[in-house]
Amino acid sequence: MTSTYIITGASKGSGRFFAKTVAESGHDIALISRTPVDLDSLKIELQRINANIKISTHALDLSSSLQTKKTFDVIHSIHGQTTKAVVCF
Repeated sequence: MTSTYIITGASKGSGRFFAKTVAESGHDIALISRTPVDLDSLKIELQRINANIKISTHALDLSSSLQTKKTFDVIHSIHGQTTKAVVCF
């Protein structure tokens, strides 16, 4: 069974680097960032690295607890039980 990583701060810096590493390892990924355009470009890049993984993108400001809960519910419906979470700033 493949693990799913939830990566916050995914569109830039260490989050983007970690997402690439996870894609190379063959794990599914739920990407979270405030910037939808950056998420879309990262998803395309990750699909080129590994076309066999499931990648979802979620534009979200984590300061909203209600929106965060809704987003995590969506992630759960897409990926099932996620097993890893990574928070990058």
